[in-house]
Amino acid sequence: MPPLTGPVPVLTGRVSALPGRRLVSRGQTPWLENGDETAGLPCRPRVAVPRSNPWLPPGSPLARRQARPHAGRPTSSPAALGWMILQALRLCPSPVAALSRPRSATSLARLASGWAAGGIGFVVVLLGGWWFTLAVGVLVHLGLLEFFRMAQFKGIRPATKTTLVAVQLLLLSAQAAAGGGWLRGDVPAAVLPASGAVICGWLLLQPRTGTIADVAASIFGLFYLGFLPSHWIKLRDLSDPQLAPNLQGHLPGLGWPWSSGLALTLLACFLIVATDIGAYVIGRRLGRHPLSPISPGKTMEGALGGILCSLMVGAVGGVVLGWPWGWLSGGVLGAVVALFAVVGDLTESMLKRDAGLKDSGDVIPGHGGILDRIDSYLFVPAVVYALVTLVLPLLG
Repeated sequence: MPPLTGPVPVLTGRVSALPGRRLVSRGQTPWLENGDETAGLPCRPRVAVPRSNPWLPPGSPLARRQARPHAGRPTSSPAALGWMILQALRLCPSPVAALSRPRSATSLARLASGWAAGGIGFVVVLLGGWWFTLAVGVLVHLGLLEFFRMAQFKGIRPATKTTLVAVQLLLLSAQAAAGGGWLRGDVPAAVLPASGAVICGWLLLQPRTGTIADVAASIFGLFYLGFLPSHWIKLRDLSDPQLAPNLQGHLPGLGWPWSSGLALTLLACFLIVATDIGAYVIGRRLGRHPLSPISPGKTMEGALGGILCSLMVGAVGGVVLGWPWGWLSGGVLGAVVALFAVVGDLTESMLKRDAGLKDSGDVIPGHGGILDRIDSYLFVPAVVYALVTLVLPLLG
């Protein structure tokens, strides 16, 4: 029987199913093109690549033939190719089939870690200032490490250390320039292009010159986990009383002084939480139609439920804060925040699926990695900051 010359689907999850062959993997996670078949995601079957025979004479025709890369090469037999397609369809159920599976109850570890993260986040938002900047910096640093880990699974070599330093400079400059600090002007807007130039220069000076993918991953990491989160700091440091005219004095029950930045930051966080809760509850009970093949567990009904809950919370917030047009302006803000929270969630899911990962990490019990927890919080602050500083004054 002639030796196999094409990729062979591994029908079981064990590498030992095919002696003399190894499973193509990246890191500790089996590599799949578009996801994991156990999660019901569209994917292609795992591919086993024949090992080179070390006993063949070097330079012989058979040795040269086995040394060629076989992954991704279509087989020459139409029958074998058809068999592989059938196996791929069997291994990769549709998102609709994934939605029909019984859903497991929320674990105690997930609930406990969620409540703990929420409590710590509330205290940090109340403290504000450099304490808030320090907390954002820690989360961003850990999230950026997870992002670069996913990029490395794809064979990309980003400027990891340079980007980590540039991101912290963005956050520190945002806090130093806020609230009448010792820096003046929109300093992060100047740090961002300068950091991008430094990152490109660093990649140019490496022994192996960086590629388009290396530059793109580094610059996107700077934007995704640097420039966007810096708006949380700018939002928290707002002090214009016209942005929350109804809030005066101190926070009830705590004696903490109110500020427009504190009120808007809490409102933005409550809107994201309302979106998550509404999407989870409605999607769990009424979800039937998948929202995106990137994340089959999310449904259109859940997304609409999240938008509706955020809209109602935003309407209440607009009345409480005393905004012009009251509930209408607050409801619009809630709907916009919900849309961008969903986009942030799906964006992070897209990155994970492309890297062949189920979770970005395992730092938070029951939730996965840092990116899995903060993905909805990345795009929102920039949108809220723009709306309350540019659009809200026009309504008054």
